[in-house]
Order: sequence, then C-alpha cells, then structure tokens
Amino acid sequence: MLKKAKILSGVLLLCFSSPLISQAATLDVRGGYRSGSHAYETRLKVSEGWQNGWWASMESNTWNTIHDNKKENAALNDVQVEVNYAIKLDDQWTVRPGMLTHFSSNGTRYGPYVKLSWDATKDLNFGIRYRYDWKAYRQQDLSGDMSRDNVHRWDGSQDDTFMSLTILIVISPSHGKRRYTANRTIIAMQTIRNGRRKMHLFYNTI
Repeated sequence: MLKKAKILSGVLLLCFSSPLISQAATLDVRGGYRSGSHAYETRLKVSEGWQNGWWASMESNTWNTIHDNKKENAALNDVQVEVNYAIKLDDQWTVRPGMLTHFSSNGTRYGPYVKLSWDATKDLNFGIRYRYDWKAYRQQDLSGDMSRDNVHRWDGSQDDTFMSLTILIVISPSHGKRRYTANRTIIAMQTIRNGRRKMHLFYNTI
C-alpha cells in the first residue's frame, strides 16, 4: 500500500514542479495533540490548483508511539492523496467531484466526495461537501469488534479575504452497530493576510 502511495506522490511532485502545467504550490505544516490517547501529530501538506479546473494535494502525517488507549490505531506514518475537478455551473456556483485516498500500514481508505460552492461576492465564498469514507480493511474499534468503521462526513466552509472557517460533522456507527450517530465535530480556522494563510486553529472533539 505504501509503495502505491510513493508512486502517486512522485507523480504529484512532478506536476507541482513543472511551471508549464502548474502555478505556485501551497505548503501547510501543522502540529496536533489528542488528549484521549496523548498522541502527537505532525502534518505536512502540499497542494496545487490548475487553471484547467484540476486540484490536487499530497499530505503526510507522522504520529508518536505513545498511546494510552491500547485499542486505538497507532499508525506511525501515513500518506494521503486528494484530487478534484471544478465544474463551473455559472459565474457563482461550482461543483467539485473528487477522491481522497489514504494509505497506511493497515490498508487503504477511499473517500469519494462532491462539493458545492457559492461565490457570494468576489471575496466571499460558502461551500458544503459530502464525503463517504470507505476502508478496504477491518480493524478493532473501541468496543472490541472488527469493523470497517465507514463514515459519512459533512463539511461546511466559509472563505473570505481575512479568514477561512470549516466545520465538519462525522456520522459513523456507534461501537460497530448499524445505528449511525453524529459523534465527531471538527472546527478549523485560518487567518488570511495578503492572500496567504497565516494562523491555523484546529479543534477536534475526539
């Protein structure tokens, strides 16, 4: 699985480095901490958008090896690749179908999605996205069952000249059961100055 990730990563890096087909790439570096498992995360992400409507990103996450919760998946390293394509409906509305592929030592997770965005003004944009995360492998959940733990995700986003705000709700089975509940909420905020993202605040309920 990780071999496939390296191949995809190489293709993306080749595209990013070519001035004929891409513009300046965006680099995003973030550190994180999970209070439940006492795990530290370091994330490195490179993304790029093209004038023909395509957008792609490559992300690498590294975790420490200290997990108090023994049932939690202790992935030391994983790679994530995302691609989408913008379809302009008119001057204000855009639909972006896309695919997110996540590679780890446990297996591969796929996340097909569709995003609808609206340009309220030249500097203000609102968007909503639905994504379904499907795992090609099973792992032990917090109830001790072996499950795929597939989830439905809804994102709401707002971008303007000064700030980017995203609210994400994850709907997944309750401890391996068929009943789905909204059991995770993520809020991310970035400030923007001179077209560049500066401060990044991230909150995760688990």
